[in-house]
This record gives sequence, structure tokens and C-alpha cells, in this order.
Amino acid sequence: MLLRLALEQFLIFESAVLEMGPGIQVLTGEAGAGKSILVDALGLVTGERASADWVRAGADKLVVVAAFDLSDDPAGLAALSEAGIPQDDDRLLLLRREVGADGRSRAFANGRQILVGQLREWTAARVRIVGQGEQRALLLPHQQEDLLDRAAGSSGLLARYRTARRSFLDAHAERDRLVRERLAFAGEEAWLRFQAQEIDAIDPQPGEREQLARMESELQARAETVARARAFRAHLLDDEGSIADRLESLLHELRRSDAPPWNEVRDRLLELRESARELERLLPSEEEELEFDPAAAQERLRALDRLVRKYGGDEEAVRQHRLRVQERLEEGEALAGRIEALDRALENHASEAFQAGEELSRARREAARRLSEGAESVLAALGMPGAELRFEFRREEGEPGVRGEPNSPSIRPLEGGLDHIALRFRSHRSLELGDLARTASGGELSRVLLALHSAAGEAAMPGSWVFDEIDAGLGGETAVRVAERLAHLAQRTQVLLVTHLPVIAARAQRHFRIVKEEHRGRPRARVELLSEEDRLRELARMLSGDDRSEVARRHARELRGSLGGGAA
Repeated sequence: MLLRLALEQFLIFESAVLEMGPGIQVLTGEAGAGKSILVDALGLVTGERASADWVRAGADKLVVVAAFDLSDDPAGLAALSEAGIPQDDDRLLLLRREVGADGRSRAFANGRQILVGQLREWTAARVRIVGQGEQRALLLPHQQEDLLDRAAGSSGLLARYRTARRSFLDAHAERDRLVRERLAFAGEEAWLRFQAQEIDAIDPQPGEREQLARMESELQARAETVARARAFRAHLLDDEGSIADRLESLLHELRRSDAPPWNEVRDRLLELRESARELERLLPSEEEELEFDPAAAQERLRALDRLVRKYGGDEEAVRQHRLRVQERLEEGEALAGRIEALDRALENHASEAFQAGEELSRARREAARRLSEGAESVLAALGMPGAELRFEFRREEGEPGVRGEPNSPSIRPLEGGLDHIALRFRSHRSLELGDLARTASGGELSRVLLALHSAAGEAAMPGSWVFDEIDAGLGGETAVRVAERLAHLAQRTQVLLVTHLPVIAARAQRHFRIVKEEHRGRPRARVELLSEEDRLRELARMLSGDDRSEVARRHARELRGSLGGGAA
């Protein structure tokens, strides 16, 4: 509920404060006094576009402040808390809008600067303005959906539909992602398989290049040893004139000599020959050089170096790359199966979303029929006997969409349901049905919305309803009926209205009079909260144009008395 509206330096208002409460609050005054300016100020503080032209001449800026009671709005309090807006024990939302003479605008919530869009977001369900050139009540699709859901009691169906829709859209987005991945995989699959085959053909082992280099070094050392051993063996045994050959020659010389001195020489020569043979056995074997193929090792090293340069810093890095290639291949090969599984899930989600949307649509259509019939009956009583009101349901074909049968059209699942909903209106049967916002005049629109909410009863949308001159062109019995409907609406929500009809003003719980005067050569307006006596005078003025007329004052008392009026 709106508790307070205060403004400074707003057009002809230097300063004004309206303290409001439950029920009807009326604004009255002479034509041009500035009543609609207060409605504009409320629109500004709830997020409407600002204009530097609204700043009072000579002022640096204008300021509008609105205070809302959120004590019965836990969702609103939670939204403020989530946005980091400070709160106190009074559970108030204090909105402030400033517009400079240069056109710059700033907005605040409970003292913290916010975006103007947040003003609109937080007040959309709290303030519904129907006025001259400004309609913020029930003209947007989501507001019409909200009214129908309230009338149909279909909030549970809406929640079920949105859950199914979210599952469908999530699954559809995931399928699109997997299809893109599958296309990307198809483009790289051949290259991945080539890499796998190339690495597998060589099959590098950890540390293999170091081992080959070490073996090559060992081979070189071994070759030197074998060459030396071969030279030793040649000098020792194999070559002509070798040590063994010379020993044999000496022994041959001594074979016929048995003299004692030569016997010992022969024995020593035999020992030397045996020592030479034993020394030959100590030499490295030449067969060891056959254990390693240098050419094959060099070819292997070149192959390993090529892989390392191509895929990583060493053999282990190449092996890890091979594992990643395998993982990518397995992931890509699994994509087709995952897409098939998602296709099956998509069918289920689409069916669930369509069925939930159909149930929601049926409930809304039935509520729309009841509301239209009820509102038309009320409109007839409000002086519009030929008026017709229809909720139009239209579906949009396209993808991603849901369908009831395999070959039926694909319907786009919208956030609020399967249908675009629009209010269509004509003031007389001879006219064409058209969009409510464009077809109805300001006064007609006010009565249409009043009729709809009268027909909705307890399902009417809550918030503070603001009507700017709902009584335009009304009088007599019709004005009485409008007053009765407003009083009925005010039992469930707060109503603020600008009126020229005393029969409506007499029903208000609070009556504000706007007075325009000249101050220092400039027009200035002020707001007065009227006492009961002042109300009688104002009603007398509205009845006869003369607040001093005793006949008019007596009529005003009768009017207040017949409506159960008391002190303001």
C-alpha cells in the first residue's frame, strides 16, 4: 500500500505531501489546479520517463518521494534484500526520484542509488495507473495472464507448465550444443585418427631416447674395446711374428736339446706360451658388438624426435597426448548416442510442456469467458451498454516448439504459456474489435478495467489503483454505478483517483483538495487534506459551483450521510 507521496519543485508545486491509507483517496479541485500533476509525479517515482520540463522554473531539480508498506509482502522484502537494499523494522520501501534542470535523473531505494528500471520492476505490481496518456494497468500481456490465472486459480498449472517448459528448453539447448560438438568432431576425426595411428606405430616408451643415446655411447666405447682386443689378439696370437709365433719358433729350436740349462729355458717358454693363451682368454669377445644395431637405433631416434617435436616435450608427453586423442575419439563417438538419448528426452519434455500448456490455456480461456461476460454486464451498468470485451488467444508456430501430435504444427512455448493473450475491445457492436490500449479512450479504459476487476471479485489484482478522471463524460445513474464499483474495489485494494463527480468523491476515506493560487506573480499549487466540514464545502462547490450555497451544502450532507460518510 502507498503510504505517502511527497514532491518538491514539480511544475506548479513547490512542495506537497499526501498521507494516504486504505480505501479510496480522492483528489478534487478546479480545472487546471494540478490534480493530474500528482498522478504524473507518482508515475515518475515508479519509473516513468523523466523530463527536465517538469522542474519548476528557477529550481535546480525536482524531487518525488513515495513510501510503500511492505509488511504484508514477503516476496517484495526478499527481492529488496537480494538487491542489497537496506531495510528497517518498519518494512517500508522508500523510493526517491530526482530530476535536474539539465534533465539528468537519479533514483534511490531506502537511501541507496538504484537504476530507474528497478523502480519499474519493484512497483509494477504495486501501482497501477490509468490516466490521460498514461496507462500502466492490465495492458501488458503478463498482467492479463496474471488476471486470468487469478480468476482461474491456475497458478499451480502455470508453475507446472514453466517447469516443463524449462526442462524442454534446457534439453533443446543441450541437444543443439551436442550437435555442434558432433559437427566439430566430424571435422577433426580424421586428423585425430591419423595422430593415434602415427603414435601407435612408433609406440614411444618413457626415457627411450635417453636409453638409445646411452646405448650408442656404450656401443662406441665397446667398439673401441673390441678393436683394441683384436689388435692385442693379433699381436699376441694371430699375426705372423706374433708373440705366440715367436715362442713356438723358440720352442722348435729347443726340441732336440736336452742339456740341463735349456730344459729350464724350454719350461719357461712353455709357461710363457700358456700365459699368452690365458691372456688371450682375458681379452673382450668380439661377438658383443653384434648385440646393438647402430643404424636401427639412429632410425628409431629420428622417429622419436619427430614425435616429440610434433606432440610434446618428451616421450611421456607424447603418450599423454595419445591418451587425450583417445579420450576425444571416445567422446566424439559417444555423441551420437547422447544425441539419440536427448531426442527421446526432448519428446517427453515437449509432450509434458504441451499438455501442461493446454491445461493452462483451457483454464484461462474459461476464466476469460467468465470475466468478459461479467465485465460486459458491469460495463452496461456503467453507461456502456454496447461495449464488448474479449480476450484473444493466439499461438505462434516455430522452433523450438512443442506439439500435441507428431504431425501437428510446432507451437513456441512462451514464458507465460502457449498463447499470446491480448485484450480486444469495442465500445459498440457496430465497431471493430481492436486492441484495448488503442481503441478505448482514457475514460473508457478506466471503466473497462474497473469492470474487469469487479467481475474478477476476490481474484482482482492487488496494488494501489490510480484513476485519473475515470468519470470523464459520466453523470447521473452511471456515475453512481461507477462510485459503487470503486467502493467495491476499494474493499480489497487502495484506490487513488482524480474526479469531478461529487457522488464519487463522497465515498472517499480521504479527500484531498488541490488549490491553485498566484504567489509573487507565479502560479503555485498546494494540497489540503480536508476535514469533514471542509469536505462538505468542497462537495457543495462540486455540486453547484458555490461552496457557500446552503442548498448545495445540504445536498452534500445528504450525500455523505446516505453513503455512511464520516470524518476524513
